[in-house]
Amino acid sequence: MAQNLTAPINEVNRSLTQAGATETLKWAVESFGGNVAIACSFGAEDVVLLDLASQAGLKIKAFVLDTGRLHQETYDVLDSCRKRYDMEFESYFPLTESVEQLMRLKGPNSFYLSVENRK
Repeated sequence: MAQNLTAPINEVNRSLTQAGATETLKWAVESFGGNVAIACSFGAEDVVLLDLASQAGLKIKAFVLDTGRLHQETYDVLDSCRKRYDMEFESYFPLTESVEQLMRLKGPNSFYLSVENRK
């Protein structure tokens, strides 16, 4: 069964490797419709993808992982993108209880100490 999928997947990979970003976004929307979403941290690469999708007239969802520790500049870019592209961003937040327990046990900067703490 897996071997039957290998050829089409390899063909898509070859095709998208040669395509530009806009063509790849179009392919994703054509292939997956409303299920396409971009994880957006509002770095330059993410905003470029939003802009390309907008210029191509593609309706793509975007979501934000809001850790509660984002810089104000990130929220400013989020607001600017919301207005410029006339879109909403789905925001996901950590479970409050888990964050409170982590803070009590390991402190606010424990993720700097080890990979295990970042998990």
